[in-house]
Amino acid sequence: EEGRMVNDAAVAAQQGGEPTAEQAAMTGAVKILNAYGLTNLAELAQQKTLDTRSTRQIVVVGEVKRGKSTLVNALLELPDASPVDVDVTTSASLHMVPESDAHPRGWADLVFPGETRRVPGSELAEWVTQRGRYVLDPATEALPTRAVVPVRTNPFDGAVIVDTPGTGGLDSTHAQLAQGSAQSACVLVVVGDASAPLTRPEMEFIKS
Repeated sequence: EEGRMVNDAAVAAQQGGEPTAEQAAMTGAVKILNAYGLTNLAELAQQKTLDTRSTRQIVVVGEVKRGKSTLVNALLELPDASPVDVDVTTSASLHMVPESDAHPRGWADLVFPGETRRVPGSELAEWVTQRGRYVLDPATEALPTRAVVPVRTNPFDGAVIVDTPGTGGLDSTHAQLAQGSAQSACVLVVVGDASAPLTRPEMEFIKS
């Protein structure tokens, strides 16, 4: 019982005053989780509340060809922020961040294992789409697992919007990348086909 109240005092001390409405809501949620025996989830919620390194992220996931990139572009009010084509799917998660001195518009940062490489924004599709020049080139030694794309508009008060690869299909690596992004989400948006029920891979991804 004593441990359950630690979050109240820690958050208040960290902020230098009384808990905010959001912190009070979190405290109430933690109490409910504990009451139902979901102590592990309650502890995770407390940790995330106190983790100042966390970045607010809206992560969009779903099977291939469900319109994830189109939705992301609509949310950002930018038709070309994420590459969209009937025969093109993203092969890396795309993190749409507000433009800044660290992330100037017109450029994209490609994240490789152990390396980040800045390229002109016009080259983004060549690295992260199935028909991209570097994706198809057998001489390409490695492809990025993530790309940071600065955008000029963001109606979500600076939250990062993440467009993920398809969760199913033939490439299990895409599902792993999408799952990794989903685990860091503050809001998880699952995009489905309105004309059909969710598929087995979609349901398994949501459950996991």
